[in-house]
Amino acid sequence: CILMYPDKKVSFLVPTRPLVEQQAAYCAKNCCPGSPVIVQKLVGQDQSGWCQHDWDDCMWKTHILLRTATAFQTVLVMDRYLLINNFSLLVVDECHTSEDGRFQDLAWNGFQGDSSLESPG
Repeated sequence: CILMYPDKKVSFLVPTRPLVEQQAAYCAKNCCPGSPVIVQKLVGQDQSGWCQHDWDDCMWKTHILLRTATAFQTVLVMDRYLLINNFSLLVVDECHTSEDGRFQDLAWNGFQGDSSLESPG
């Protein structure tokens, strides 16, 4: 159960807003039945005004983050409010449907250049 590891979060990366809604409903209903699982939906520019404090608060209160590729790229790559090592699991949903590779590129760019992933020695 994801509640056993409160310091690590689960993130779903999906290509569209409707899939964020669909996956959020599924996770809220089926992840850790009988326990309160907090799901945060992050799409497009909805969090564009957030500062580090807002992201820290979101991470403290949330178990699962559902986000579009644009939201993922903004917070991890451009603004660097979150790091990949904040997450125990990253699910890239529907990547097989992207013909031009843009969706996969946005997901992969979140990992590149993240110094938190470098080995200590």
